[in-house]
Parts: sequence; structure tokens; C-alpha cells
Amino acid sequence: MKSRAWWLFFGLALGVAASMGVQAWANQDVATDIPPPRAGGEDLNEVSRVVVWPRMMRHGDDMEELIWSVLLLEHDQTEHLADSIASEPKVARPLGMTGNEVNAEIPERFFIIQDLLQERAGVLARTAAKGNDADIARAFGQLTETCVACHATFFR
Repeated sequence: MKSRAWWLFFGLALGVAASMGVQAWANQDVATDIPPPRAGGEDLNEVSRVVVWPRMMRHGDDMEELIWSVLLLEHDQTEHLADSIASEPKVARPLGMTGNEVNAEIPERFFIIQDLLQERAGVLARTAAKGNDADIARAFGQLTETCVACHATFFR
């Protein structure tokens, strides 16, 4: 049942993003360039998938709540949820000192997208605090765009 709810949410999120023309909006507070996946995919190995998967599951739960708060115009809840995503500790970039770090197995593209997710979630939180529905929709669309970019790395 939870799987069906996730796919329903994901379909709704994509539908909302597409209907708003996410690609047409440029928010000056947020970097808009997400690096494309390398040809042939990012080749996440099983170790890196184990590191990333629990975070993706948490974000899926957060996004399910977030989409409803955005759609139902619950700005305080949207601000709270987006701020929670923005303030979540990041997966650390490898230091490169030992060469034995698990995080060295994770592609750099993931870390770029992770930074962008935190930045865009922060923008959504600040935008929700102001209460302008159209601006909230744009900020949510950009946050969702970031999620899809990460999924393109993870699931390919």
C-alpha cells in the first residue's frame, strides 16, 4: 500500500511541476544548473546505494507530506517541512586522505544535487513564510526538479 501511495505522490508531484512549467521559471536565489548524468549513467555501486537509500526513503516521506501542505495552502506546515529538509545533515563528501572512505564510492553529481536540495528546500521554507502561493508553487517545483535529478542518478 505504501508503494502505491509513493507512486501516487510521485505522479502528482510531476504533474504539478509539469503543469506549472517548472523549466520556464528562474529563481535568482537558487542555482539552476544540475549537472547531467554522465553517459552510461553514474554507476552507483551497492555500497553507495546503501548509504543513499535510507535518506531517499526519509525524503520520500517528507515529500509526501510536503506536497499536501503545498496543495492545501498550509504555509506554516510547508515552511516547517522544507526547513526540516534544508537542515538535515548532509552525506559528507570524501576527504580523499585514505582512499578507503565509503563516501568515495558516491558520484560527485550526488553531492552537487544534495547541496542544491538543501538550498532549494531553504528557499521553499523562506518563501512559505512569506505566504505567496505562486512563489511557493515555483519554489516547490524547483525542489521537485532536484528530487528527480537525484532519482536519475540513483535509479539508472
